[in-house]
Amino acid sequence: MCGVFGYIGERNAIEVCLNGLEQLEYRGYDSTGIAGIHNRQIASCKKAGKLSELKLVLPTFPPLSLAIAHTRWATHGKVNDLNAHPHFDPSGSIALIHNGIIENYDELRESLKTEGASFQSETDSEIVAHLIAKHYRGDLSAALHSVIPKLRGIYALVAIHKDHPDEIAAAARDCPLAIAVDQKKSETILSSDPNTLVGAAYKVLFLRDREIARVKKGSVEVFGDGWKKVKKKIALIEGALTGPSKEGFEHYMLKEIYEQPLTAQKAILGRFENGVSFDELRLPVKLFNQVKKVWFIGCGTSSHAGQIGSILLEDIASMPAITSIASEARYCRTLMTEDTLVVAISQSGETADTLRASRRAQARLPHARHLQRDELDTL
Repeated sequence: MCGVFGYIGERNAIEVCLNGLEQLEYRGYDSTGIAGIHNRQIASCKKAGKLSELKLVLPTFPPLSLAIAHTRWATHGKVNDLNAHPHFDPSGSIALIHNGIIENYDELRESLKTEGASFQSETDSEIVAHLIAKHYRGDLSAALHSVIPKLRGIYALVAIHKDHPDEIAAAARDCPLAIAVDQKKSETILSSDPNTLVGAAYKVLFLRDREIARVKKGSVEVFGDGWKKVKKKIALIEGALTGPSKEGFEHYMLKEIYEQPLTAQKAILGRFENGVSFDELRLPVKLFNQVKKVWFIGCGTSSHAGQIGSILLEDIASMPAITSIASEARYCRTLMTEDTLVVAISQSGETADTLRASRRAQARLPHARHLQRDELDTL
């Protein structure tokens, strides 16, 4: 899980992006970086460590109207300056930031090497910058569209090109990416988390399903398969959201540890009256009455939560329950039937192994009831 942020508008893009990274630092604090366009050249700075490390070495950028920024939780490659985002094409014309995992990156990397490519990092993200450059014919967003079919995995991609100082190209698949335009159409913001959009009223749309966005100041065009324009559902955010905050703790992990008792209390509060109520799920009671066993899947602390849940279900509700680590669940020969409730747990909602395991479970139970995307968006 990483955080991506981008800005194009009338304010200083560097300052806006740094503020955005402060709000997104909970998504990863292995390294941070920022890039913009100045005098038709890419200007960038990136640094391993927390955002405070980037601020110490960030040169005095001139005011920019466009920039992209990233905070990293490492998946491919060590935690160092070279593996920090943004990543670049060989000519330094393109800067790219990425949240997610490119599953076939090794195959693509080796193919590019046979064409003479060399790489500066160990990441899966850098190959995307190379591929965009390979397909670039004067239209950055179209080049990104040409690259998407070659990628397997999940991603939110944001790219800029030195010859397009008024445009940001973006794409997403199974990774959150919000794009917001203010009411005056004076600026556009891209963010992994809409909660970073504080202080103004914004019209917000969400990219998904391999959609491409051409982002300009005050406007967004979205394209789908076949480079056809897509009409997106727009939500109005009045600026009443509260951005993420460490609230005085040294880092987010420590904050989350101390929040556990209150979080558990909030999760339970108001759900016990005449039985147990989960109104957000909008599922009929008779569906729960059909459940005979429960299978929890998750990674890390999410699997730990599943283990506690399975113990409580068996102890309190006499309901058979098991928990599997999501990365292994894909390969388990679990005896699922249509009376099995599969509960996928993810803090971010974008854990690759958990998403894969969920899809595998759906494939095994094609006639079972699944929460649809619009229902999941309300949770």
